[in-house]
Amino acid sequence: MKKNQSYEVHLGNDSRSRMIRRIIRFLERFRVNRKFKDRLFVMLLMEKKNILMLYNALNGTTYTNEENLEITTIDDAVYMGMKNDCSFIIGNQLNLYEHQSTFCGNMPFRGLIYLINIYRAYITSHEYDIYGEKQIQLPTPRFIVFYNGKDRKQDQEILRLSDAFGGDDSCLEFKAVMYNINYGHNQKLMEQCRILSDYAAFIEYIRR
Repeated sequence: MKKNQSYEVHLGNDSRSRMIRRIIRFLERFRVNRKFKDRLFVMLLMEKKNILMLYNALNGTTYTNEENLEITTIDDAVYMGMKNDCSFIIGNQLNLYEHQSTFCGNMPFRGLIYLINIYRAYITSHEYDIYGEKQIQLPTPRFIVFYNGKDRKQDQEILRLSDAFGGDDSCLEFKAVMYNINYGHNQKLMEQCRILSDYAAFIEYIRR
């Protein structure tokens, strides 16, 4: 988006739109920090319908039944201060969604730690025996990072854990797909997910 390009945030009269208007009026008096943006994004993903909308936009699916979702987000009360933004199982896929207001090259490593703890809870809840002869079945992991910092980034980038190993051959790889969700980026994704589009426009508004 060009520096002086104007835009409009289209808000209706529903409860979510009224809430956004109140937040805008409040923030016009204060500078927003990155923690606020992180928390707002997490708040949006507290509703299963919003998770489904975002998942469908990313995957070209049409899920509408919230019962298809199994929330697996880590509780920091259980895991001693470690908490991821949003994770859930749908079908045979374990999805980890993280929001970043500043770029972090260590997201693949952080995602791996989150994944291990989520799998640990999953194995316990299903009473799987990892020491048994029979191979257990696990949902396929997918790690998505939503970036809206001020550094210039491509619409989509792949972050790899193996980049931390100094080029040495490794038995381990873990990838994070990072989407730039700043206003003006990933237009197709924004068109298919209103909640993400509104969020991007809102953050752009309060940056002015």
